[in-house]
Amino acid sequence: MKNIYEYIERIRTRPWIYLAQLNISSINQDLLWYSGFILFNDLKVDKFIPFRMFHEYISYKYNYWLSTTWWRNILIEKYWDNKEWLDKFFEHLDNFKELFWNMSQEEIIAWFDERGYDVRSRFEEKY
Repeated sequence: MKNIYEYIERIRTRPWIYLAQLNISSINQDLLWYSGFILFNDLKVDKFIPFRMFHEYISYKYNYWLSTTWWRNILIEKYWDNKEWLDKFFEHLDNFKELFWNMSQEEIIAWFDERGYDVRSRFEEKY
């Protein structure tokens, strides 16, 4: 797999293979594992939108200004039913990718700046 988004697509098609439980917490845990594996093994991946920006996007969508509540917690708070969490996660992920996929780093930063979010430092992080 060349990036985390390809891995997420595998989860989408066969979640019961990749996730310990079919809920948003399992997706979160699995993606943390995947990100850590890439980081700690210093693997090279294709250039892509940093997945950590998904948190900023979800915070914006649900009006959590400068929130420290992670995307997982926001979705859990909004959607109690596990199946709905999964559906909303993939729906938001699709919207996130559609919006940002062809933008440059500076365009993404500008998009968030226009909405009152300072995300410049998020692009400087290695994970």
